[in-house]
Amino acid sequence: MSGRADERSRRYAMRALVVALVIVVLGPPLGILPVALLGWLVDFLGGTGGATGMSLSGVIGGLLGGSLAMSVYSYVFGGLQAIACALWLAPRTYRHGGFSFGEALATALVVSAAAAVVFVTADNRDLAGALALSAFLGAFACLSALMCRFVLGLLGIVPVTAGSPRPPKS
Repeated sequence: MSGRADERSRRYAMRALVVALVIVVLGPPLGILPVALLGWLVDFLGGTGGATGMSLSGVIGGLLGGSLAMSVYSYVFGGLQAIACALWLAPRTYRHGGFSFGEALATALVVSAAAAVVFVTADNRDLAGALALSAFLGAFACLSALMCRFVLGLLGIVPVTAGSPRPPKS
């Protein structure tokens, strides 16, 4: 019996490590990706006019060039939030074998609320600006949390359904 418990403990520890790495490494870029893709689509369609504004090669070049900038800025603005989410969700995965979409979303909201408190206290002269920035970053954090949870489920790292009685095989 002890052998099974040790194997389960090692398996859950590895799973928790993978969850933390996915959240920290992929989380910030995944959160900003839909917005960036929408921007590139608008550029390709020529803004609001509907006529073709850029050639396909121009859009692909912009996509590749913008991907690096997007990644850097996503870590600047979302890196600490991703680390904070990983600090909660990785131990949760170790203890329970996974986490639900709801828990991913709730974790992102709590971390975003904590970031809002930091922004408001750091810049008490511009309360509206600090709250707007917090809401803006919070939306990306929620999107990132849901997308990371989806990717982890797709890869079989965590159970696909929230109430799954059996964790995935690893």
